[in-house]
Amino acid sequence: MSVALENSISSFEKIRDVSDLFEAQAGATPFPLCDEYWTESCKDCPVKKRTNQMDCQGTPVATLLRMTSKSTVKRPAQWWMEWRKVCQREIEFLKSLREAS
Repeated sequence: MSVALENSISSFEKIRDVSDLFEAQAGATPFPLCDEYWTESCKDCPVKKRTNQMDCQGTPVATLLRMTSKSTVKRPAQWWMEWRKVCQREIEFLKSLREAS
């Protein structure tokens, strides 16, 4: 198993459970896979191998990035429920990559 993949899963488990975005952003990077595979257009990244897309497009992470792009500090409870659901989908997606790595 890839250490970067396991660290990515662990990071998303942590940010899934935060109560504010500052806490999510202050934690460990949720993208250890990017730390390892960012060079050369995500070459050999297990996410890119699965989706055939760069920058985690085609994964729940793309939704998370869109969700955080709006500059609202106070988020309603419904937003946090969606945040946790999308994080969980990303965790499940990443766990599905274990078999491929």
